[in-house]
Amino acid sequence: MNLLFSFFNTLFIQPLYNLLIFFIWILPGNSLGGAIILLTLLIRILLFPLQQRTIHFQLKLQEIQPKVKEVQKKFKDDMLKQAEELQKIYKEHKFNPFSNLLIWIIQIPVLYALFRVLLRIVDSNNNHLLYSFTPSPESFDTYFLGIDLSKPSLVLIAVLIFLQFLQVKFLGRNTKQSLSQIIFTFGFSIFIGLIFLRFPSALVLYILTSTLFGFIQQEFTRRKYERSRTKKSN
Repeated sequence: MNLLFSFFNTLFIQPLYNLLIFFIWILPGNSLGGAIILLTLLIRILLFPLQQRTIHFQLKLQEIQPKVKEVQKKFKDDMLKQAEELQKIYKEHKFNPFSNLLIWIIQIPVLYALFRVLLRIVDSNNNHLLYSFTPSPESFDTYFLGIDLSKPSLVLIAVLIFLQFLQVKFLGRNTKQSLSQIIFTFGFSIFIGLIFLRFPSALVLYILTSTLFGFIQQEFTRRKYERSRTKKSN
């Protein structure tokens, strides 16, 4: 287990930690908030192709959802026939229900490493993680827009809850959502926000920046996807 953690630390945590310190060093005022935003954008750009696949998966799932529900209702007492008919739908629409799982598995190590790095950055006892060639400031500014990133922030959490709810609503705008689905979406967003009450808002800033980037990417991909469907139907 120690060997595995050491490998993970060397491969993921240490490089990301040094990159964050480097960004702090090059920014005016040694801003932690600015460095977190830069690092987040870099990671999102590197993961852009995988995120594209995730968004395409969600859009394709929305497209075939009526047919899936129809099959599930028609063959609710015959699971074998239901699986057979669903497989036909997946094949017809070139949809792999397990592809999204694989994409998330690939991303989990990077996301977890970022989580650990942002928790450690507010701790001053991490010099052992620095490479010998990494320039580092003597100190850095933990305040961002008047918010101390070393402590929890209700303001950032409230913005995060709203943005996550908005992202889910926009993605499902073309499907009819029941009141229970809306309540669940909003409740889940609040639940996610409450979790971060225990953590430094540096982590919330990362999630917030990543969510905003993802929202923009989602809307861009959705519009492109809908234009493609319109051309095919014509």
